Amino acid sequence: MLGESVVKLEQYEVRILVRKATQNGSSKKVMLGKFVRDSVESYNVRARKDHTFFEMKDELWEEVVFKTSNDKEEIWKINQEFIDQQVKANKEIFLSHDPYNLDYYNGFYQKEIDYLTIDLKFTIEKVEENLWRAKK
Repeated sequence: MLGESVVKLEQYEVRILVRKATQNGSSKKVMLGKFVRDSVESYNVRARKDHTFFEMKDELWEEVVFKTSNDKEEIWKINQEFIDQQVKANKEIFLSHDPYNLDYYNGFYQKEIDYLTIDLKFTIEKVEENLWRAKK
């Protein structure tokens, strides 16, 4: 891909994007999980008004993908900052999809689980039929 290069997001851009993508920011709980377009099983639908969740509207997502040449590691910085802000705010972290199911364990959800369990040293416990909690 001659002439294409990844544009690195500046930290201030990452923070702006997180602010724009953070929904229900005042909730004491946060929901992470798989995005499933037009499905009640998607983490953002399951979060409802009870949880803070990360959702980039299509136009903003397209802008980020274009700017970063769809570089997943560069885009991950946005998700990581969102998680860091939620942890810093001492919110309870819930997962809408089985973190041990290999069908779900890919993409950004995999990165979120790894970041929580490996880097931040959280453990994950099942709390309901289709709900898990990450805790310190």
